[in-house]
Amino acid sequence: MTSPGSLLVLGGTSWLGGTVARHAAEHGHRVTCLARGSSGTAPEAVEFIGADRGDPDAAYATVAERSWDAVIDLARQPQHVRGAVSALSERVSHWIFVSTCSVYADDSVAGADESATLHDPWEGDGLAPDEAYGPAKVTCERAVLESCPEALVARSGLIVGYGDRSDRFGYWPNRFARSARSVPSAAPPVSSAEPILVPPLRDALQVVDVGDLASWLVRAAETQISGIVTAMGDPFALAELMDVCQEETGGTAVQGRARPWLVEQGVEPWMGPRVVAAVVAASGVRRLHDPGQLRRQTGRPDLPTVGGVGPFDPRLGERARARP
Repeated sequence: MTSPGSLLVLGGTSWLGGTVARHAAEHGHRVTCLARGSSGTAPEAVEFIGADRGDPDAAYATVAERSWDAVIDLARQPQHVRGAVSALSERVSHWIFVSTCSVYADDSVAGADESATLHDPWEGDGLAPDEAYGPAKVTCERAVLESCPEALVARSGLIVGYGDRSDRFGYWPNRFARSARSVPSAAPPVSSAEPILVPPLRDALQVVDVGDLASWLVRAAETQISGIVTAMGDPFALAELMDVCQEETGGTAVQGRARPWLVEQGVEPWMGPRVVAAVVAASGVRRLHDPGQLRRQTGRPDLPTVGGVGPFDPRLGERARARP
């Protein structure tokens, strides 16, 4: 993609898509976001086209009349991906599809790379249900690669960073900050603050910062990186994250708990109202993958910037303020 180039983001009004669109626009590219717009608004200096991808003939009518240096698609529904590649593949120089590490069939093997076995593709009709997220993304990947063999498929891991509303990572700096605030200025040292329950500190965590991922996706569009890439950072011990949170916020008094105990209390490992990042199920699911191919292409910090996600950032949601 030349600079400035024409970039079509299929999405772009929510978190990662908006970050991609903003980064590309700030680097001089002509950016268009095509989305329903129900998740938010497109960044400034970005063209927005409202469309329902469930109706591909109408959704892509305007953008199919143009030529594009690159498309970045963040969809999770196979019918949306099929409609996009059918309508646009001949008008696009380079296609990038943002997939997920949930496509891998076995999460118990640490260090798996892009050649690991995938789930069987979802073959249902209509919209895939949430529980078929991984298999549906497999179907999406196949649709892209069948039409665009030189595409980039970026299998993202757990995305964290500024603007995250899920609490899966922002919970920790928020929780440490709340612990620090619980100690009046005249109280004993911060070590007497209310305790913070954490999983075993030796557990490993693997994430990718939203800004790092977005900038790499734009660079991949500029340089036409192709292939399948596991897009996440290097694993690190939960203890390292706790240390950074303590340094950033002043909170402390960590109390480690075993995974089975946390699961018994209703703490959820990935999604849901009681989700806590880095708490993995008692089954031993690790979800730790080899990011070597991405590491060779771009430099990233070993730890995401904790200060960039809290404390008490109003854009992160409120659940972290009320959880143990």
